[in-house]
Amino acid sequence: MNARLVKLKYLADFNPPVPANVRSSNDKFPIYPMDKIESFGKLSSSVESRPISELLNGYSYLEPTDVAYAKVTPCFENGKGILGRDLPGPSFATTELTVLRPKPGVDQRYLAYLLQTPDFMNPAISSMTGAGGLKRVSEEYVKNLKFPLPSLDEQKRIADELDRELTEIDELISDQQCLLNLTTEKFNAELRSLTYPEGIETVPLKRFADITLGKMITPSDKGGMEVAPYIRAANIQPGGVFIYQSDQKKMWFSSDELSYLDLKKGDVLVVEGGAGFGRSAVLEEDLPGWGFQNSINRVRVNNDLADAHFIDFCIRAQLLSGELENLTNQSTIPHLTAEKLNLIQIPNIEVGQQTEFANELFNLNHRNSILIAEMKNLISILLELKQSKIISLLN
Repeated sequence: MNARLVKLKYLADFNPPVPANVRSSNDKFPIYPMDKIESFGKLSSSVESRPISELLNGYSYLEPTDVAYAKVTPCFENGKGILGRDLPGPSFATTELTVLRPKPGVDQRYLAYLLQTPDFMNPAISSMTGAGGLKRVSEEYVKNLKFPLPSLDEQKRIADELDRELTEIDELISDQQCLLNLTTEKFNAELRSLTYPEGIETVPLKRFADITLGKMITPSDKGGMEVAPYIRAANIQPGGVFIYQSDQKKMWFSSDELSYLDLKKGDVLVVEGGAGFGRSAVLEEDLPGWGFQNSINRVRVNNDLADAHFIDFCIRAQLLSGELENLTNQSTIPHLTAEKLNLIQIPNIEVGQQTEFANELFNLNHRNSILIAEMKNLISILLELKQSKIISLLN
């Protein structure tokens, strides 16, 4: 494309203020939290509305002429954003958006497509500051990124062509995402029916297992201690996935601590709190010389009374249903203490039947995982195709 390069700050105004007529309005306005922004230009149709008095602080303001991109990780990398033409009128959204209002001579759709190219996304990611999952794109940095600006008529022609070419791809992505959601929902329903059969009484988990919370991080030797690896919340991933070999951390343990915080094959490890709250996984081998942090509860099952994998599936079922969260001590972050975990209700069925149910769930989970991997791979391919088309027309 033979067009002059212009800094982004000359293409759009950043985060325009709420106008006086909206501030004084008696109307209610829709709110779009991040979970209602499904992708760039795709919004949930189910949102709440509130009076302006509740919206002037803590929300971003948008109009139908605007474009907005998520500025926080991982939403930015996932391509979340708003194309204002999809809004019903003046609206509000999460403050984790940066709102751009195209200047005269800049087409809204053209600007939105620019924000989905590697020429914007890669430098924006490199500009992120903050810690862990709270990194944010630097607005001051991206304001100075340069992009081609052809005539307004050419911008509209490019946007029209991209709209036509990407509609089919977006429909395919939407179909795959719906199928992915249905597949997950179907497995979750089967998980519930097999772990909690109708008409079966339940008893507290403490009937089948002993539960121990790990120790706080000890950064230095308190005397007679040794350095040893430990399991933490990050090692327990969704869906019962347990990773530790490539992601090891170490801290100081006394010999007594390593003795009672040992890890054996068949232990069910449950995340105590935080972002991964309630996740669980079964240890498939002994880990001699390892301990575990106080972000982990170890559920050591009595093998004569219960099947460890069945217990794990029960915990997963309760996490999905929300029952696990109802047990927690909550302030701002849920905490599943050992005392609360002891009270989780488990079907009172004999161990052999538990093993049969667990084996059936293993097979279902395996088939489900293959289907989900295939659908995610296809979605990834379609997203790459979509981006390649955007790049080819904007460069």
